[in-house]
Amino acid sequence: MDVDDFNVYSAAGNLALLESRYSGLYLVKYNNPDFPFLTSYLADREWLRVLDIDMVGNQAYLLDGCGWRVVDISTPSSPEVVSEYTTDNPDCSQDHRYTRIRVIDDTAYVIRLEPNHPNPYDHSSKTILDIFDLSTPITPTLLSSYQVLSNNASEFAEFEVEGARATIVTDGQLIILDVSDRENPVLLGETDPCGAWYSNIAVLGLHAFSLMGDEWSVLDVSEPTQISVIGSYSFLPQFSCANQLANYLYLKAPGEDVYLDVTVPSDPQIVFQRTVIGNDENWCDTVVDGSYGYMPNWDGLRILDMSDPFFPVQVGHWSGGEYLNKVVIQGESAYLLYRNLFEILDISDPANPSLIGAYDEPGGYEGFALDNGFAYLGESNGVDFIDIRQPETPTLILRYQYINGATNMFVLDGYLVISSDNMTILNVRNPYQPTLVDQWTGDTQSAIQGDRLIYELSWRKYISYLDFRTPGWLVMENPSISIPGFSDDMALVQDYLYVIGSDNGLQIVHLNLSQLPEPFAINKFFMPFVAFP
Repeated sequence: MDVDDFNVYSAAGNLALLESRYSGLYLVKYNNPDFPFLTSYLADREWLRVLDIDMVGNQAYLLDGCGWRVVDISTPSSPEVVSEYTTDNPDCSQDHRYTRIRVIDDTAYVIRLEPNHPNPYDHSSKTILDIFDLSTPITPTLLSSYQVLSNNASEFAEFEVEGARATIVTDGQLIILDVSDRENPVLLGETDPCGAWYSNIAVLGLHAFSLMGDEWSVLDVSEPTQISVIGSYSFLPQFSCANQLANYLYLKAPGEDVYLDVTVPSDPQIVFQRTVIGNDENWCDTVVDGSYGYMPNWDGLRILDMSDPFFPVQVGHWSGGEYLNKVVIQGESAYLLYRNLFEILDISDPANPSLIGAYDEPGGYEGFALDNGFAYLGESNGVDFIDIRQPETPTLILRYQYINGATNMFVLDGYLVISSDNMTILNVRNPYQPTLVDQWTGDTQSAIQGDRLIYELSWRKYISYLDFRTPGWLVMENPSISIPGFSDDMALVQDYLYVIGSDNGLQIVHLNLSQLPEPFAINKFFMPFVAFP
């Protein structure tokens, strides 16, 4: 069972109750946190509707929308339902149901959504807090109902109860109630409904902790009529790409460029940050060779003096087509791939690049690779094999037809590796007679070539590799490691992979290249790396 499948869970003592929307309930014991084990599993259909769970002592309260069940878990291997409560409303639809439950001593606090209108196309609802007396658990007694919000556009509300207060977040608003008199809850204070949008809530004493956008906010709730933010903490930044620029690792975040010193690869340090507003610079695909950087961009190739990597100076420019996708530098030549054009430039004078030769073909090129006097230009339905041994006159020798995309391409030991929607490997030792070695489904986000290894990030989660370290042998491992969260790109520095994503910041994978066939160290993650404390 993949942890991503679990929807809600609760823990008490050394037991955790986890609910999977696909397969049922799991009761897990963790006397030793490093080795939790499954004690019982409930897969009947009636267990598949759990929306929230609370555990108090040896009892678990399972909320299913229409009510809740009390489960005795004193014997973890055989949990038993001891009582049930069901609302008298027969319509347990998306907008008319219980959504959250908290149990404190002999009281249950339950959030209920109730539709504002009978119109099935109007999903607005009231958020209501129901308070029940559980002195007799078999027959709970409703003590009061308090309308928290009259027009809730969101599906759920979150809340916590501590002492005599219930703190509720619903539809982005934070609301505090006095529940010392269970039969008469009283409003103490609330945030501006047109102000910051809050989600999730945790309460500790006179402070509340809530998500506000992409920040974790600390609120002073000692005076509920004047709730104020007293601190915030940014979560993992939403990096969209990674690239090695000179001696630094470049990370692109929304509105910001971040540079890390990776001299100690396992302990990167932020050395420079730059706010970016409407910037069209493509640092994600820039190639640094010596003291110059070569940036492919919408307007062609920009050649930069990288003496100061944080403040580079443009010294040259070349534009031969539209939408320059990729550039490769070999000696004093630059190889440029546009959407419908392949060019070879003389860059011996970076300030004045000049054209050596070009191959012009209408189409949609995505990636390319060079090897031993040949260029392999990939598009969505094939690869053009180009003879560039006479660079002034690049010549098409054949087209290899297939349909799977060609975003990432590499050549090692006479094998052409094409990684995109599928992974395809061709033997091109004789470019005039290529042969298919293997092909499998991939959905690649990123691929990168190391020292005789090619690493692939696929399905936003898995890192696999192709091993060319033993001459004459190609070892394929797929997948080899799973990355938590969703990842979008990666960069390679020495024997460390830096993996970034839109929801998991930066994760560092240590490669142990001395071990076959598992070149990943056991302590493979250094996480979380929070770039903006």
